[in-house]
Amino acid sequence: MVKYSSELKAEVVSEYLQGDISISLLSKKRNLPRIQVGRWIQNFRLSGADALKRRRVKRSFSVEFKVDVINYYQTHDENFSRSIRKI
Repeated sequence: MVKYSSELKAEVVSEYLQGDISISLLSKKRNLPRIQVGRWIQNFRLSGADALKRRRVKRSFSVEFKVDVINYYQTHDENFSRSIRKI
């Protein structure tokens, strides 16, 4: 389930870029979290309109990549659970 539609994201970003409205005022006006509106604007600036669209394809990894990851953790001193906590 998508919480916010691509259309809503595009409208909010467009309104921010067109007007003299701050992120805080825009988020209050649209009843959206300020940090979320800021992320949409930042993503738009970095990657364009495609950043606002929902990805419909689930990422998949090849068997070779998965084996490489397992081998990496087996050959290095780091513990897998410690590595996860760092992220």
